[in-house]
Amino acid sequence: MPWNNLEQCISNFESWRVAKPNTGIVWAAGNSGVSATKEILDAEMMLFRAFLNAVKRNEEQISYVLLVSSAGGVYGEASDEVITESTMPNPISDYGKTKLQQEIELTELTSSAQFRTLIARVSNAYGPRQDLNKKQGLISHLVQAALSSQPITIYVPMETKRDYIFADDVGAKISKFISICERADSKPEVKIISSGVSSSISEVVSEIDRLTGMTTPIVFAEQRETGLQPTSLVFESSVLTAIEDYACTSLAEGIGLIIESQKRELTQTPNPRI
Repeated sequence: MPWNNLEQCISNFESWRVAKPNTGIVWAAGNSGVSATKEILDAEMMLFRAFLNAVKRNEEQISYVLLVSSAGGVYGEASDEVITESTMPNPISDYGKTKLQQEIELTELTSSAQFRTLIARVSNAYGPRQDLNKKQGLISHLVQAALSSQPITIYVPMETKRDYIFADDVGAKISKFISICERADSKPEVKIISSGVSSSISEVVSEIDRLTGMTTPIVFAEQRETGLQPTSLVFESSVLTAIEDYACTSLAEGIGLIIESQKRELTQTPNPRI
């Protein structure tokens, strides 16, 4: 898919055919974040609707569609101290509202279709080789700042807590989610995919400083999106809890892997990006 060409992508979906029966589809496409403009989010929604239309045409060949959504975006300013799947979604950003709308439209399609819908609401995913050109991936950007000694701007308080989950763990948990649901005959399932451990930005920075032996240079500022970031998000999945037996990568280990990856890129790239 030529993801940077909206019209071409939509055209491709208009002629898209699923060749094999019992095909499972995971939709993890998305290039937006909390700071995304309405124009970017509208384009992303147009693309998703083109995908849904293609799914509808091919529904007899499809066994399930899993949508990778955003736990932080969908729940937003949640009132519960601990957020579970029973917590009422309450997005406070346009990004969160778009993610929730995607969930709603996919679920509505399922009500008259033959395939199953699975929704994975993922907390803050991180890992090596994250695209540092995007305004996403706080941990990767903090590591980059530490290794390059180039200041990073933080727009929220250092006490802001998030549930950071390593990318490989996201994949493993989603795989288990799919495996269990394929063996069960039930309604559309929504599952929070998280590490179950929330850490403050201050704790993340301290770990990076310890592992690199450097001081991460930070500049503090505010912008429009600052008010769209809750101080604390704590997740605890209460659905298909057997999946929670999976041992997630510790924050220290995950940060260490990002540091190793970025150091390798610095030594292997003739013109390093940092």
